[in-house]
Amino acid sequence: MKFLVILVLLVSACAAPRTATRPDGARPAGTRSERSVAGDYIRFRLASYQSRLPEALSLLDRILEEEPYEAHLWMERAELRAYLGNLDGAVSDTRTSLELDPGNLRGLTLKGKLNATRGNRDEAIASYQQVLRID
Repeated sequence: MKFLVILVLLVSACAAPRTATRPDGARPAGTRSERSVAGDYIRFRLASYQSRLPEALSLLDRILEEEPYEAHLWMERAELRAYLGNLDGAVSDTRTSLELDPGNLRGLTLKGKLNATRGNRDEAIASYQQVLRID
């Protein structure tokens, strides 16, 4: 029963309005259907929930090939990569997310955490100060 409730919540979250795949709103030629990408997103969430993190990362890689303009997906991957110890990948994904959505508090906070972890104290402070200015 618990699994069914989670699945229903995930499906309803995927049905929510989304931003466009490209800035002009069009889907690139040769891409999979939105339904297929949404299915991968549900499988990603389920794999994450069940701590099957390498599988979750693989699914997220596939989703990002189809949805490269979704800042929140880059943040999902950045957080997953950071958790798995791939700090360079996490920094790169955070940078991409912030390029797409510069006011993303989640991205700025992660950027600060990653800089602090890597010993970049001044950059970490700058990121946190930017969060405070926005918030």
